[in-house]
Amino acid sequence: MTATQFLCYLATAVVTLCLVKFVRHRRFYGQLPGPPRSFLWGHLKLYGDTLALFPPLSHFQVVITTLAHKYNLPGLFYVDLWPFGPIQLVITDPELASHYITAGNLPKHPLQAAYLDPILGEGSIIVTNGPRWKRLHNTLAPAFSTAHVLSMTSLIANDVKTFYEVLLTQADAGKPFRLEDKISALSFDIIFKAIFGYSANAQTEQGCPDLQHLDIIVHSEMMSRETWNPLKKRQLVQTRKATAKMLNESIEGKIRARFSSLQRSNVDLSGKRGLGILDLILRERIQQAKETSKSAELDADFMEMAIANIKSLMLAGSGTTAHTLCFAYMLLSANPDVIEKIRQEHRDVYSSDVNETLSLLHDDPIRLNKLDYTTSVIKETLRIYPIGNTGRAPDPPGFITYKGKQYPALKHMIVCPVQHTWQMNPNVFPNPDSFEPERFSNMDKATQLAWRPFERGTRQCLGQSLAMEEMKMTLLLTVQYFNFHCDSLKPNAAPRVPWTKMDLIFGDRAFPEFYTDAKPRDGMSMTVTKAKLG
Repeated sequence: MTATQFLCYLATAVVTLCLVKFVRHRRFYGQLPGPPRSFLWGHLKLYGDTLALFPPLSHFQVVITTLAHKYNLPGLFYVDLWPFGPIQLVITDPELASHYITAGNLPKHPLQAAYLDPILGEGSIIVTNGPRWKRLHNTLAPAFSTAHVLSMTSLIANDVKTFYEVLLTQADAGKPFRLEDKISALSFDIIFKAIFGYSANAQTEQGCPDLQHLDIIVHSEMMSRETWNPLKKRQLVQTRKATAKMLNESIEGKIRARFSSLQRSNVDLSGKRGLGILDLILRERIQQAKETSKSAELDADFMEMAIANIKSLMLAGSGTTAHTLCFAYMLLSANPDVIEKIRQEHRDVYSSDVNETLSLLHDDPIRLNKLDYTTSVIKETLRIYPIGNTGRAPDPPGFITYKGKQYPALKHMIVCPVQHTWQMNPNVFPNPDSFEPERFSNMDKATQLAWRPFERGTRQCLGQSLAMEEMKMTLLLTVQYFNFHCDSLKPNAAPRVPWTKMDLIFGDRAFPEFYTDAKPRDGMSMTVTKAKLG
């Protein structure tokens, strides 16, 4: 046999094996629940066609909701994007999500690490599993306890007062501005203070270089994934790496400065209660040194872990809260009856005078718990616009039982609980396309459990308490004093999809962009005017 003949036989064998694998794959998934599929393309073409119904960069959750609605899909189905994407085991039944994902404590899928590591670095608490995640969670959790968050009320209130003053300036200017940028600066100031113990001053005219660098890193990475131009992709990757180096060096400097300060001052770190995030990260290293009478050092592995997790908290602590508030103001701008109710609650529980309200926040932090309707407004916003999303790995691989039948949950699949789909399902939340905060006043337990934008169980959002308190305070110090008007809205003449008519009011802003979370489109351009009090 000649070399040429051998290569021909080899090529024929490889092609045959690929064809056999292709046919087996398509036949296997053709027997499972899911939207209509093409034998050649699987769901690739259908997914692409559905995504094309929406404005550019739209979040994948609106695709899943559209498919589930259009084809009346069950609470468990499969999306076959092979060979260009993972097989998605989609869960849109909240009860199944609670039973299989929460109770089963499914780990994060490796694809989440592949997605976030270029932005955050390796070893983030967001994507790690097993003993490493448990150790990180035990280290950081005390900083997000309800008691610790309440102790931060005065600090948060001061930053929110600065935001109030920023809005006063915008109201006087009378010009449109990017609300997302202003709220992101507020949220960054708060999470930065929770980490390092002092303000980043991100809300000043000069801004904060760390926030600017973080924004560049995220934007560069996301844009590099969208472009097909190899030169532009290379340039964006280089920008991301160079900016990440600057941010890492800035964070490392802060870590080492605090480490030296703790060693010089001999601060008691024996207990975790009341410590800030950075002190909790450094605590174990310093305590070990004291117990062994050796000098504590910050080696490269420790520094890599610390930087990755501080960047994770910066990103999650600023982006998700800011984006939720953007959508809250957007929805409030079109619902004057809700605005009047929330203003009345603020007058009843606090005051019409902003300085008196600030004094009450400082003196009586627990009073925030009386803002029931404000809390319902936030929950209703997150029902319509869940900001975060997750991907889990079947563990162990095998089968998942749904309504008496078993379905494969295999190693190569990614389990996707899509909260948006069931939170916009009329069988779970009646009138899902309406902004009705009152629905959270009298809700049965099953429906309460269906609301899970922060996820539930051991892997629920670590900063949930901080985010909710921050959002309540921000609404308290703004809604009563300002009117918000979405700028340059272009309402659609007809709904893009049948499950929502929000775009008849807000145009394409009704559909979030997909960055690291569900991001408001166009920076949520707004104008604000001063409201008449009383």
